[in-house]
Amino acid sequence: QTEVGESKRVLSGGNNTVEDKLDRIGKKIRSAINSLNYNYDYWDYVRRQEDFTDLVISLVRSLPINRESTEFLLDLAVWFDKKLSEYDDSDGILQEGLYQVLVQVVKYFDSADPDCLSMLYDFTSRDSEFDLPSRIVEAVLSETTNIGIRNALFDKLENYLEKDDKDFSFNPSIALMLLT
Repeated sequence: QTEVGESKRVLSGGNNTVEDKLDRIGKKIRSAINSLNYNYDYWDYVRRQEDFTDLVISLVRSLPINRESTEFLLDLAVWFDKKLSEYDDSDGILQEGLYQVLVQVVKYFDSADPDCLSMLYDFTSRDSEFDLPSRIVEAVLSETTNIGIRNALFDKLENYLEKDDKDFSFNPSIALMLLT
């Protein structure tokens, strides 16, 4: 059975509360990343990365779009960012999986009030191996259709540049790039 097929089985079994579903998805993703070891030839390794990324995308797209799932996905993105340092991702396959997690986060903000952005600020001030704070902001600015969210985030970025806002920890040159 393929991992994507297995992910559908995991989601359909057992208790069906959102919390249970989030727990099953987290365990499945954490378990699946262990298949990405270096004991294989290059093409097998790339295929395993692609399979893992497909699994992640399938699982996160199955989640309801709500605050609880969004908080879970942001925590998953932090974990994913840390795990990337353990693997050769020179092809960017795993980073694409991380980006797709963030795209799912943005779906929540598309229908949310701009005040909900405060949830993101904890994640944009964390240390990161692969510049997760900038990836979060970039995903929101690139993927959201909610003008209120975009404007609130632009205002926050401008405050960061003018007043050294502590809610953001990423490189100021990236903030300038995002604003232009």
